[in-house]
Amino acid sequence: MVAAATGAARGVWAALLVARPLLLLDVVAGLVPGTGVPFNPDGFASRTACLVEAILVGAAAVAYWRRWRSDCLFCGRTGSRVRLSQPPWWAWWAAYAAIAGWLVRLLAQVAVRFGFLRHTSGSFVVFEAGFLLAGTVLPLALVRPWGRVVPRWVPLVAGRRVPRWLPLEPAFGIAGELTLYFGASIVKLTADTLSGAWRRSPGSLPLAFFWVAMPAYWVWGLGLGAAALAYYHVTPPCRVCGL
Repeated sequence: MVAAATGAARGVWAALLVARPLLLLDVVAGLVPGTGVPFNPDGFASRTACLVEAILVGAAAVAYWRRWRSDCLFCGRTGSRVRLSQPPWWAWWAAYAAIAGWLVRLLAQVAVRFGFLRHTSGSFVVFEAGFLLAGTVLPLALVRPWGRVVPRWVPLVAGRRVPRWLPLEPAFGIAGELTLYFGASIVKLTADTLSGAWRRSPGSLPLAFFWVAMPAYWVWGLGLGAAALAYYHVTPPCRVCGL
């Protein structure tokens, strides 16, 4: 009964996530106007509602499963858990894979002379800065010591523990969006390429660009998510259960 209930909840959760992959474009279009990405308020509201419902259904399913297993409802850990002192080897590979995916995406942009930086609006500068930080600093923060303890050279807060949520929330959020959106996009691109349905419209980028950029984004998302998962298991004990 427990397995059936949690399985059904996971199915609903997955369906809700699949229904909203275009939310990433909505966010970009809303935050950075002038990119040419259309913004539909009704579609944005619908996809946001799917995301919120997916979070609520997923949280309820996780809490139900943890209560049945007698895990900590807050962190999900059990008394038999051994906390890692350092990120495992695969976390390092995941972090560097995320950086490599980001770099390949950037090089693909340079190769087709598709210059976002020609835009000088404040929102675009913020977007580019976030793009840079999410592709380089964030993956490294999940595996490097300075991502858990503030370095000595930082004034006032040197030696203090970095709040877990500071790298984890953007890492899981960005990883989820990149993995879902570009995973679905790769499936569609594959179908359009094999069926011959893909057509280049005037002013659009060549097909080769999408075959490089989309898998690069997907690898970036997968690597970032894996590194974030390792960071979750390495960071300090739960304040509720102490594990």
